[in-house]
Amino acid sequence: MTTKQREDRLEALARSIGQTLSEAPVAETGTYEFTTSYKNPERHELKGTWRVVSHAVNGVPYEELYAANRLVDETPRNLQYQSTYEFHSHHCIKRVMVTADLEKGSYEYRLTVVLSWRIRESRLTVQPLIGYQYISIEGKPAIIQELPPDPSPIGITVEIDDKHLVFTDNADVKRLERIGP
Repeated sequence: MTTKQREDRLEALARSIGQTLSEAPVAETGTYEFTTSYKNPERHELKGTWRVVSHAVNGVPYEELYAANRLVDETPRNLQYQSTYEFHSHHCIKRVMVTADLEKGSYEYRLTVVLSWRIRESRLTVQPLIGYQYISIEGKPAIIQELPPDPSPIGITVEIDDKHLVFTDNADVKRLERIGP
């Protein structure tokens, strides 16, 4: 059932209840409105904290692509990737961390972005509001960048597959599991 069909059904129910109330033998005319919390159940399904359990682009694990693009002159050891999405009512906090051991020392990449978000009919639209990227080597800052102004909205297809969220943006596919309310 689409969101539009759900809303039409709820509006018909609200009209029916309102008509029944208006026929009641009381001095005031009765009305009934359904709560807006039922209008978009997809929003409620997303709220909470989610951890990325797999992330691939064209079938290649994200951390391998990251290393190939960012650590070109290095052979990273102990390469690890972690990412979370924390969905609140009107914003989402995305955090990414990539760590590795390089010849010149321990490497750490962090990205934190606050996104506005909305979902409709399995289509998630996010727009970065504020964020930064940070790279350190041996705990010392190497690069710090703020998010460029006015980034474009990003559309992502969302599916729920066996209690996992699946985000698909063309060839970029992430599977997430809930880790918090």
